[in-house]
Amino acid sequence: MQTPPPTPDAGLTPYSGLTPDCVLDALQSAGVRGDGRLLALNSYENRVYQVWLEEAAADGSPPSPNASVVAKFYRPARWTDAQILEEHAYALELAEREIPVVAPLALDGGRTLNSFGGFRFAVFPRRGARSFLRFINSSKIAEPRAGTSGAHSAARFAGIGGERGI
Repeated sequence: MQTPPPTPDAGLTPYSGLTPDCVLDALQSAGVRGDGRLLALNSYENRVYQVWLEEAAADGSPPSPNASVVAKFYRPARWTDAQILEEHAYALELAEREIPVVAPLALDGGRTLNSFGGFRFAVFPRRGARSFLRFINSSKIAEPRAGTSGAHSAARFAGIGGERGI
C-alpha cells in the first residue's frame, strides 16, 4: 500500500513552515551541514535551494567557499513517496548509463528521499546546466564519450524511459 503524501494544514499555504531554519535543520537531519547561506532557485511546483556547505574537505582543509548542494523540497500532498522514488530510480539509472543527468544523492542510510517536519526532500550535487532544447540542438557537448550529440543523448534518455514503461 502506498503511503499518501502528508496533507498540509488547510488554513496555511503548503510551504508556510519551510523557513530557512527548517531547511537547514532538515538537511542536518540527513547528515548535510549548511553554513547558513541559502539561495532560492526557480521551481514551479517545489521549493528548491542552493545550500552552501560548512564541512571541511576530507584532508582537513577549510571548505571551498563555493562548495554547495541543491535541496529539493517536494510540494506537500502533490506526489506519493512511490512516485518520487520512481523518479529518483530513473535518474540514478540514467546517470549509471552515462546520460548527463543530475541524480539525487543517497544520504542517511542510503536513502534519496528524506523527511523532516512534514516536508519530504532530496539533495542533489550542484551542477551547471543548459536548457534542454539547447542541449538537444547542440552538435557536440561535453559528455563521458567525446563527440556524442545532444540529440543522441536525448534518444538514449527516451529509450531507457521506454524500457521502464515511462
